[in-house]
Amino acid sequence: MSTVVGALPLESSAPPLSRPVALPRFAVRWLHRALVAFVAALAFANSLGNYFMLDDYWLLDWCARTPWREVVQPYKFGGSEDYARFWFNASRLAGKSGEGYFRPSVSILYKGVADLFGMDARAFHGSSILLHVIISLLVLWVAGFFFLRREVALVVALAFAAHPAHSETVQWLGANTYLLVAPFYLAALAFFLRSRRPGASAWNYAAAFLCFPLGLGGHELAITLPAILLAADLWANFARGEESGPFTRLTWRHILLRQVPFGALGLAYLAWHAGVLATISQDMAGSTYAHDATHPLTFALSSLFQFTYGLVHLLLPFPFAPVDAEDFVPSLGAPALAAVCLLALLVSGWACSRLGGRSRRALFAALLFIVPFAPALLVAPTERQLYLPSVGFCLLLGLGYERLAVRGRAPRRMTTALVLAGVALAWTYNVMWSFPSGIARTQLAEIRREAPEIEPGSSVYLLNLWGPSFGLEMMPSLLYRDPTLDVQVLTIHPKLLPVGEHRVNNAWLQKFFSAALPDATGEAPVETTWESPDVLRVQIRGGRFMRSLIEQIYPAAPIAQTPGGRVETPRFTAEVVAADADGVETLRFRFQPGAKRIVFDLQGGRVRRL
Repeated sequence: MSTVVGALPLESSAPPLSRPVALPRFAVRWLHRALVAFVAALAFANSLGNYFMLDDYWLLDWCARTPWREVVQPYKFGGSEDYARFWFNASRLAGKSGEGYFRPSVSILYKGVADLFGMDARAFHGSSILLHVIISLLVLWVAGFFFLRREVALVVALAFAAHPAHSETVQWLGANTYLLVAPFYLAALAFFLRSRRPGASAWNYAAAFLCFPLGLGGHELAITLPAILLAADLWANFARGEESGPFTRLTWRHILLRQVPFGALGLAYLAWHAGVLATISQDMAGSTYAHDATHPLTFALSSLFQFTYGLVHLLLPFPFAPVDAEDFVPSLGAPALAAVCLLALLVSGWACSRLGGRSRRALFAALLFIVPFAPALLVAPTERQLYLPSVGFCLLLGLGYERLAVRGRAPRRMTTALVLAGVALAWTYNVMWSFPSGIARTQLAEIRREAPEIEPGSSVYLLNLWGPSFGLEMMPSLLYRDPTLDVQVLTIHPKLLPVGEHRVNNAWLQKFFSAALPDATGEAPVETTWESPDVLRVQIRGGRFMRSLIEQIYPAAPIAQTPGGRVETPRFTAEVVAADADGVETLRFRFQPGAKRIVFDLQGGRVRRL
């Protein structure tokens, strides 16, 4: 007979085979982290093949011209810097110039990657994917403060990691400013909550405060962090056993004192940044990008639409088009559009209340969506604005999952299916983003083939620049390694789709863009004629110049849209031959006689040397 201790014989100390072996807690944590990191990387892995587009070129050019000792300076923003290559730009012709965005984190990242890897777009996209992985892990950390069940925090992080609404932010390098503010924003929140734990070191509060200026160096929306931290303190004071407490209760006086350093730094930042914001506001005046807050009713409608558009997009991800309230007012009318938005918000609010229930955490999650999203209401809606606010949305999803788990109905298979669907949809959206960057890559390669070498000091003129290739004009100086090249854009083509041989084969997607952007789709051939060796006549059929999305965001000067208008530049003169209320039809360019020049026609996504 064997001696028995408890219920197990000495010679058989292993647990019965029918009982699952529980992993150690640290192993579970690392397994969860590894899974979140894998999903976050997988969701956007195919963006590694994308090229540069839009603001990417500007940032590459700025970093190439800026020494490391000046990398923490605000950008120069205005006609003599951003728009020096656009003869028709209102800011350039008015001579507006001044300080711009203060985002040293963006400058440091671009300059560091460029110094290490040159113009290899894969390295830049790899840095964005790595940032998304880090942020997804921080979401897992933050979610751990709100849920006792680690499984629920994992679901929150996986929902964030695989959400296809993050496509623009991760896959477009120019949007990485949101990737550079999110880590510090979330780390500050996590350290701040950790400082409320019994016996927590004061270093947690200090780390939270240090993250604040680092976040401000990534994007201006970090200014909303003090409001979120105040809400976090109030929630922690009343957190019940359902959360992953315990938290130390504080007096109202102590809570307010904890906010003072953050509030003081935030006010100092706003005071210092006021001139920068004024410069940007003046430069964007009259554009479709900036919303005019001085007209309360119009601003209220645009804000209502934008808030609704963003929330619905998180609930039901769909191809995000750059549409605004003003695009629907002519057909629906302002009252009807407001009613539709309010109805959509009521339905979305009901859905979120079903997810969150009556938990105080649902209120905090809602604030974590609304507060970081608020600064975006000043400008046109874009998908990248949803990146950080989506953390609050994912917390609401976690609350819904938790309620089902408590009832023993945790939808694990459905959750797995939704995460995989999110990854698949993110990959699909990447195809959309690869389309414009792929055309830009092709066009730059063809420019190099058409002109393997360009004499120093030459002028390079670009006709019919495709809107999504805006910024491409900054690349020749970098690719030819010749800062003396003078690159000028003569015209921007008003149509987005189709682009010559580069077509969107998906009929549904084509219809979507035609409905959302009717003026930007369709054919509009451009005819070019040399009237003499130094005079080029350009005429568009089926469309008008000065009406592209780019020129709506960065408005063309009135003189550039008036028949008989004449704009003189150091190396050529532009004359408006024919124009009407719909835009400019015919232009004439008189180039400096005998000057070294190359003219490229980029019509239809191809490159033709004139």
